[in-house]
Amino acid sequence: MHHLASLGRASRVRTSSGLLALGLATFGLAMAAPASLAGTAPALLLATPARATAPARETDEPAVEYAIRLAPDQDELPVRAAFPTQGAARLTVELPRWRPGSYRFQPYRDRIEIDGAFAPDGAELRWSRLHEGAWEVETAGNASIELRYRLAVNQDERGGMLEGPGTWLYASRGKSWPCRVRFEIEAPWSVASGLDPTSDPSVFEAPDYDTFADCPVLFGELERHVFETHGAPHHVVFRGNVPKELDRQQVLDGVQRIVRTQLDLMQDRPYRHYWFLYTLGGGAGGGGLEHLNSTNIALSGTQLVQNPRAGDDVTAHEFFHLWNVKRVRPAVLGPFDYQRDNRTRALWFCEGVTSYYATLTLVRSGLREPRHLWRTFADEISKQESSSGALEVSAEDASWEVWDAAGPDEPRINYYVKGQLLGFLLDLRIRHETDNTRSLDDVLRFLNSFYAREGVGYAETDLRRAVDAVTGLDSSDFFDRYVAGTVPPPYAEYARYAGIDVELTVKEVRRPPFAIDLAEQPAVRELDRRSQAYADGLRSGDLLLAVADQPMKGTQELRDAFEKSGAVERVAVKVRRGQRELDLSVRPRLQRSVRATATPLPEVGEREQALREGLERGLPAAPRRTWPLGR
Repeated sequence: MHHLASLGRASRVRTSSGLLALGLATFGLAMAAPASLAGTAPALLLATPARATAPARETDEPAVEYAIRLAPDQDELPVRAAFPTQGAARLTVELPRWRPGSYRFQPYRDRIEIDGAFAPDGAELRWSRLHEGAWEVETAGNASIELRYRLAVNQDERGGMLEGPGTWLYASRGKSWPCRVRFEIEAPWSVASGLDPTSDPSVFEAPDYDTFADCPVLFGELERHVFETHGAPHHVVFRGNVPKELDRQQVLDGVQRIVRTQLDLMQDRPYRHYWFLYTLGGGAGGGGLEHLNSTNIALSGTQLVQNPRAGDDVTAHEFFHLWNVKRVRPAVLGPFDYQRDNRTRALWFCEGVTSYYATLTLVRSGLREPRHLWRTFADEISKQESSSGALEVSAEDASWEVWDAAGPDEPRINYYVKGQLLGFLLDLRIRHETDNTRSLDDVLRFLNSFYAREGVGYAETDLRRAVDAVTGLDSSDFFDRYVAGTVPPPYAEYARYAGIDVELTVKEVRRPPFAIDLAEQPAVRELDRRSQAYADGLRSGDLLLAVADQPMKGTQELRDAFEKSGAVERVAVKVRRGQRELDLSVRPRLQRSVRATATPLPEVGEREQALREGLERGLPAAPRRTWPLGR
């Protein structure tokens, strides 16, 4: 963790208002009165952000030593983990139930098999299963014990990836212990990870379990590239089906522009080295997961050949996460409790505002034209306002309920989408009401300068407080109505601040109440027993023959058949179940469909033009700083 040296120990027991005031002072902002945090807007002066020096980590904690064998011919991955006992008669070890950044429980515990516990001299020790995912070892007075276990393989002939939480056991009382791992691997295979290297090229380390588990490990036949900027090396590693015809220079150019743009924006590089770990396959790709000094991203090699910019958006999103959510984070998201759900109402900010800055990054770096910003704005409006919960589910509720299995017919929204729109709108409002002298950029820099470097998470009410304190505004109505509430946001009004004309076209459409899997014959995807489609007689696996007397070949034909069904209450659906053909009558799902457009007006005033350019170019820019090597 990083601490503000200037605050000292006493700052950690101050009130939230006191902490925020200290953070503003550290950031170079003068606050008119502490009462402003309760709603009265303060008067602020913006100065050059102060950079705090993070003290070197010193610890007398014993280390956990791991070893894992990685080879092409394995059916399982053998792992050895040596834990210090510190004189305890029993030691409890556990495997996480979830991974940070993916807010749902994972089936890690189905993939592990314990082989035994051993003393340093090789003698077997007694151990038992406490409950699912937890084991207890009798130490017999030994200073350390070794647990041996096997994991289900997640690899192909070219290698694979280790997810930290699904790979490494931890001692229940030892998450603060340093961790080291030895990779037993032979050329041409190798490993790539954000873990810190040691003098032994096969051994890597981390200061504690959270950091250790946060670092995914790409292994196998790897293609490596590296560039330096802002005083640090940035590694780009490809694994999998890497096409020979891939324009690597174009891909690397995109990564470099993203890194430089975001480092200039945040004016902070909180890592010594960073790793982009790409797995290329033949599927759609496009998913990624953020980490403190790395990201693992899955991309389609075929799509990347056709368009070397296809990975720009997910790369920009995951890289910005190294600040927003990994360091600027809700208090509940670190240190982690790996055995229970870690709920927060701020995922709209963690994920949605990150998506907003990914979009800004692509425009500000020159990877996309400015019109991309406004097309994205319109597309996200269409998605949000067409969602079943647009008028019923708030951004905060969607964030909180992500851990829950929602019923198939329950209203819902996507907090990524709603959060990105809230980021757009909040930035527009801040810039408008401050004559473009403040922006959401300033808020992010403040949150990073204070909360991240102090090593603490924010209370969820601190987001509004930070906006008000940094900008001098009162944003309570924005947060009450559009973040915590379900009032439709004023898209058109706020977009006009930047000379953008927003229009919404609304209609009611009929949608199929079920999804299909495509094969020789479309089949009904797994149905929830609580769904209306199940009540109407459909079952998972039913082969879909016809809808409204129209033969079914794929998803588009299915959507068209329901949309064109007219005002009928039920639609005729013919399926084959086993040897029988069944004629069913299924209720369509009535859904609001919204199509939004966002068009830059040809003639706007100087104020609107300056605000639009401020968004598109990142103005007013942060004061420049020098970048020392390493850190």
